[in-house]
Amino acid sequence: MNTTGREIESDISRATSQEWLVTNGIGGYASSTIPCINTRRYHGILVASQRPPIERIVMVSRLEETIIIDGREYPLSTAVHKKKIQKPSGYLHLERFERTPLPVWYYQIRDVLIIKSLNMVYGQNTTIVTYKLLANGNNVTLKITPHYLFRDFHGNQYENPGIKDCLKSEERQLVLKPFANAPELHMKWDRGIFKEKLEWHKDIFLSVEAERGLPSTEDDFSYGTLEIDNFSGSISIGFSDQPIHSFNPIDLRKREEQRLETITNS
Repeated sequence: MNTTGREIESDISRATSQEWLVTNGIGGYASSTIPCINTRRYHGILVASQRPPIERIVMVSRLEETIIIDGREYPLSTAVHKKKIQKPSGYLHLERFERTPLPVWYYQIRDVLIIKSLNMVYGQNTTIVTYKLLANGNNVTLKITPHYLFRDFHGNQYENPGIKDCLKSEERQLVLKPFANAPELHMKWDRGIFKEKLEWHKDIFLSVEAERGLPSTEDDFSYGTLEIDNFSGSISIGFSDQPIHSFNPIDLRKREEQRLETITNS
């Protein structure tokens, strides 16, 4: 198990120099740095291969996460705009990161522990993110705001006034198609209420692209926030370029762990 701790997590330059990667076997992947600060145009929570194994599209770029403990807000995520770390600065709460067999993040705030894990479904452009809470009786609310790009993974995106609202909104799922020529994105979750609000987020800074002498800022957008009040146990959210008819995150993660274990032991 490849594990890093507070000595790296609290050093933003060291933490962003180390990356993680999860693949789906057909050209799609999820990847970022340890604190999930995207430094490359190729980073994303769901990079889908539209014509496996090519034509990769960055669909979900990052997740903005906030936890509210007894009425006080704490960030879990971090954003960098125009070379400056800006609030939220959640990397300060990251206690430990495990890279294998699948990435897991441990956030400690007071006596509350949040365990975040990510996996893909083998053979599908599907990413699942799960949050587990150990709260010791605290009143906790979790907010998750997915950010999107819908662009070729070699490019950059900037604010587009022609963006469309959600294509379809149903109980615990959304279907997004922000541009006429974009693929559909299906988003499904097992707990919480999604509050819709279309918003652009400007000048996301990609430090590695700046070092390469390439365009190093871009804009992503969000459609709203998933809120889980009185949070306890776990909650999962899935992103896919195909309809998600059944949603069993724990079973899907176990299958992927078993598949990776078989490969490692073969």
